[in-house]
Amino acid sequence: MINNSLHVKNRLAVFDIDGTLTDSVFIHQSTFIKALEKVGLSNFDTNWSNYKHHTDSFIFKTIVESQLKRAVVNDDIVQFENILYDTSVLMFIYNVL
Repeated sequence: MINNSLHVKNRLAVFDIDGTLTDSVFIHQSTFIKALEKVGLSNFDTNWSNYKHHTDSFIFKTIVESQLKRAVVNDDIVQFENILYDTSVLMFIYNVL
């Protein structure tokens, strides 16, 4: 008998953004840009070395604060990370299939 009462859903995306395992820099950057656009951000600097820190959350925070003139709260980052994850999965499927 199968016990259906314990339904667990796990999500995982792995990005090798430094190119050690695969050359995924282009896909990661494209995905990041699409996720920023999905939350209504545009005309941002895509020269990532111009940002003080090179993490997705820091760059997101910097762009939001610059364009929207407001502080970023943890819920903003969580929401953006979810959009980034969903966009990443779609981009991966699109590029692999």
